Amino acid sequence: MDASFLAKKYADALKNGKIDSDSLIKLPKLVTCGDWKKVEILHTVDYLHDVPAVHYKGLLVMHQGGLYYISQKVTDELGKIDRRFIKHYPPVTVTKS
Repeated sequence: MDASFLAKKYADALKNGKIDSDSLIKLPKLVTCGDWKKVEILHTVDYLHDVPAVHYKGLLVMHQGGLYYISQKVTDELGKIDRRFIKHYPPVTVTKS
């Protein structure tokens, strides 16, 4: 399935600073982008999902109408060229479904 389709499908998953854990694990990862300045940074995320054991640590962003997850590794690299990626943003609350 196309990542942009999934991102747009879950665009409404984030409400009032909260996201369901099932929605979080289904979000596509944004690794490459034609213009990083068009990425809107929304929240930081730091969530350990138990099954499968995956640590989500990074940012939740909007890009071209879709919601994406950017890992900490990618944000660290982006922070070298764009300071927006190393600023502190409000943390998202992950709720269990």
